[in-house]
Amino acid sequence: MKVKFLDSLSIYEGKTKNNLLDGFGTLKTIKDKYYEGNFKNGKLHGEGVYYNINNNFDKNHLATEFTEKKHPGCGYTDGEDKIIIGKFKSNIIDGACTILSSSGVSYLNFKNGYLNGRAESILADVDANIEINWYKYGIHNYNDSMWDTEELNFNPDNKEQLFIAKFFNKTNFLKLAKKYNWLPKKYSSIKSYQNMLNRWIKKNNYIK
Repeated sequence: MKVKFLDSLSIYEGKTKNNLLDGFGTLKTIKDKYYEGNFKNGKLHGEGVYYNINNNFDKNHLATEFTEKKHPGCGYTDGEDKIIIGKFKSNIIDGACTILSSSGVSYLNFKNGYLNGRAESILADVDANIEINWYKYGIHNYNDSMWDTEELNFNPDNKEQLFIAKFFNKTNFLKLAKKYNWLPKKYSSIKSYQNMLNRWIKKNNYIK
C-alpha cells in the first residue's frame, strides 16, 4: 500500500503502477468526495463505492456527483446526496449500479455512462410505488416503463408478487443501511426506517 498526495486537494492510499493509481485503494478530497474501490491507469475502473464522508464516519455518507444533468432520466436532481455502489470504467459508471440517496434507493444499469436496461426506484415513503423504467443507451422507453410499473403496482392479480417484491426490498434496504451507514434524510435511526418499511409492506397488496 502506498500513500500518495495527488495535489493539494486530494490524497490516495492504495496500490500504484508506473506511478499511477492502479489496483485497490481509497481516494479522498477536501471537497468531501470519497471513493473506495479499484483503479486502473489512474482512473476509477472496476467495482467501487463513491460517496461523501464529510470527514466523519459517524454521520451518514453523502455523495453529490451523480446528477440529472449528467445522466438524464435517472430520476434525481442536481445536488441530491448519494452513495453510488457499482462498476466503473475509466471514471464513468458502466454496468449494474445501486444508488442510495436522501430520498430512497435505485437499482440501475449503465452502458458507457448511459442508463441502459432496467431501472428500479423506490422512494423512502410508506405510500411509494416500486417504479420500473426501461432505457436504451440513455433514451427512456416510456411505454414499457409505464406498463411494468402499473402491472406490478396496480393489478390486483399481482398482489402476491408485489408483497414478495416489497419484502425483498425491505431486507436489502436494511442491509444497505447498516453496511454503508446510510439512511434517507427523514429517518434518524435504523429502527425508525425499519418501522416505515414494515408499514410499507402491509400498506397495500396492490394500489387502487
